[in-house]
Amino acid sequence: MTEHKKSIQKAEQTNKFFDEILTLVEDFNGKELVETFQRIKTQRDRYLREQWSDSTNEIGPVIIRDIDYDHLITVLDDFLSEDIDSFYQLYVALTRVCLKYGEFEKGRLLLSKLETKVETKARIAQIKMLFGKLNLLMNKWDLSTEFYLAGLEIYKSIGDKEGSIKAYNNLGINSYEQWQTESGKKYLEKAEILTAKLNEQNLYIAVQINLGIVQGMRGEFEEAKNTFDTLLNKIDPGNRPGRATLLINKGMAIRGLENFEEAANVLNESLEISRQIQNNRMLALTFLALAEVDVYRGDYKAANNALNQAFTIFAQRHDKLHLASVYYIFGLLHMFEKHYELSDSEFRMSLRINEDYNEILMLASVYRDYSKLAQIYGETSVQKKRLQKALDLFKSIQAVKRAERIEQELKSLD
Repeated sequence: MTEHKKSIQKAEQTNKFFDEILTLVEDFNGKELVETFQRIKTQRDRYLREQWSDSTNEIGPVIIRDIDYDHLITVLDDFLSEDIDSFYQLYVALTRVCLKYGEFEKGRLLLSKLETKVETKARIAQIKMLFGKLNLLMNKWDLSTEFYLAGLEIYKSIGDKEGSIKAYNNLGINSYEQWQTESGKKYLEKAEILTAKLNEQNLYIAVQINLGIVQGMRGEFEEAKNTFDTLLNKIDPGNRPGRATLLINKGMAIRGLENFEEAANVLNESLEISRQIQNNRMLALTFLALAEVDVYRGDYKAANNALNQAFTIFAQRHDKLHLASVYYIFGLLHMFEKHYELSDSEFRMSLRINEDYNEILMLASVYRDYSKLAQIYGETSVQKKRLQKALDLFKSIQAVKRAERIEQELKSLD
């Protein structure tokens, strides 16, 4: 992507962000405050035209919007200085918009303002949770965990089960995002116990989805399949994106159990839904999962077609990490088709990208299947070395069941 296109995209994103902020403020406070802001903005625009006319284009729309945002927040600070309840509710809502658009520093500053205003434990806990989410999105894992734990302790102290569930759920996500699947599973199981005591369907579904994901990561495929089966019976039939996501995860759990025909049926259902809702990302993920299953079913033509479809979408989205997964499945396909040199190159491409991104689960999976190519070449020592690498990686993320399978393969080579 050219720098010019990036600049245009950034400007468009910034405009969407500010428009959403302004709409939120107007809906919350009515037109009086927005009119005050617009009056200041008009004065600012006049000043720019009169004093900075030669350099206005150099300033650019992104910086102009930042100035608009700062003016708006200044007006808000004054307007709501005595109304703590409104200040809290609006600034929490504004923070969520900031996180949605990746405006992390703006979100941090809003939360810092809130910290100086709030007094009740429930509100303090929510701010801790938002700080946790902010740091999670910024990949500041330790800080994120620290804030989520602080929020959890407050929720527990005031007997807020719903808040505690959200905290446990977020701690679970935070853990498995760092490849700490054992602690992630424990947090999610605690959330699961609490959801059984509440009649909160959305919370239940959110926790169960994450539990199924971590079960799949650990190689607990039967448990993961059961989790996603239960969710498919619970989820609103009208929630087609949610249903497609569950079907992909269920299909991959069944693939892990090596029931390839059943996995293909499940993934084809996800494919149909993804086409109906025209969700390209979901479509690409389904094509990728289906391609792997088609390889093991021996339908190489279908696998090649699915991979080409996935590659096109991920390339258009500049999604390099998922392209690494495409290379991996191409490596698998070409190994089965006996194009060994091509397969070797594709496995190595996938390894390099996954190493760059520290994508441990995929890295271990590639080493596991790359060992099969060494077996074909009769290079037993290389095969063992790659299997050992896969084993060490699986152990590092506490993927116990996956590790056990590798250990059995290594034993068979002794």
